[in-house]
Amino acid sequence: MKAILFSIGTRGDIEPFLAIAHLLNGKKWDVLCVLPEQFRETVESMGLSFKGFSKEFLELLDGKDAKMFMGGRGSIFKRLAILIRMSRAALRLSREIIDLQHRIQLEENPDRVIYHPKCNYALIWGMAHPGKTIMVSPIPFMAHSIDHLTALGNNYGKFLNRLSFRATNTMIAIVLKRTALYAIAAR
Repeated sequence: MKAILFSIGTRGDIEPFLAIAHLLNGKKWDVLCVLPEQFRETVESMGLSFKGFSKEFLELLDGKDAKMFMGGRGSIFKRLAILIRMSRAALRLSREIIDLQHRIQLEENPDRVIYHPKCNYALIWGMAHPGKTIMVSPIPFMAHSIDHLTALGNNYGKFLNRLSFRATNTMIAIVLKRTALYAIAAR
């Protein structure tokens, strides 16, 4: 059996996929990890196959704006502006990410694709290959609202907290729609 694991993000996003890769490898699966280039040495030291996403995406996530956003610093408006700026940059990088995922999935013809929600082309690919994809999300409370925190991390009261999740989910839906349209156009 052959599995491809796609994940983009910092160590918290990557380590669950490394654990899954290790378990599958122990069961004699052929495992290919497609992660940011910054993790090549780690993956190869585990004896696993590796293909890398551009360093640029992780550098975006690891940059000053991301640290300010994730650290909960600044007003909600400043953090929202950072989120919008980062989202625009991520959209520019998404074509490269989509193309790489598409090419690898065609070349490798895997039995399973295990993917992080940020690698959303696998969701589209999974629609054409039912039962072959598994989404693994190390991101807590991303899809449903909670009353005591916003999607940005602070507590601004129940109404604004829920509104923040609605806005976040709307942005995710827009990205998925653009991804699907791009994937369809690429065929």
